[in-house]
Amino acid sequence: MPIIESALGIEHAFEIASASPRVAALTIGLEDYSADLGVPRTEEGVESAWARERLVNAARAAGVQAIDSVYGQVDDLEGLLRWGARSRQLGFEGMGCIHPRQIEAIHVAFQPTPAQIEKALAIVDAYDRAQAEGRSVVSLGSKMIDPPVVKQAVTLVSRARALGLVSGGAGADAAPDRASDTAALEADR
Repeated sequence: MPIIESALGIEHAFEIASASPRVAALTIGLEDYSADLGVPRTEEGVESAWARERLVNAARAAGVQAIDSVYGQVDDLEGLLRWGARSRQLGFEGMGCIHPRQIEAIHVAFQPTPAQIEKALAIVDAYDRAQAEGRSVVSLGSKMIDPPVVKQAVTLVSRARALGLVSGGAGADAAPDRASDTAALEADR
């Protein structure tokens, strides 16, 4: 897993990510990257937002995982949860950690929320029903559901199942359960 740590590295992120079939992921070292830019790191990550977005795009284009940098404030689990949630929104599939106490918070930050799982299940269920009825047009409420939306929903449901957050099949029979993971994180604080 190559670690991109400079402005030049970001400019060549796709080439680096696709340099070998053995590259499985691409990550960014934000301390080194920020130092290369000559700017301090901030809690919001404004100084590195473009580079992180560029890295996610390059990783996806190369067919590898995008992994975000570590969160350096070991004792700030709330900050880590916020950073992780933003990372997931940018398209990162995970992030590094520098202390074992960060692992559970990272797991929670990168899990789909119960609301996201419920919405994805409803989309998959609506799509399955439409297919069974021979319809090519799918809608959920007032929203038209097209193939990219279904693809995202199927991916989210598959990930939720792999994480043990969904039991049963697609649709109304599946039940998201994230309470135990959140309770475990609360107990660590």
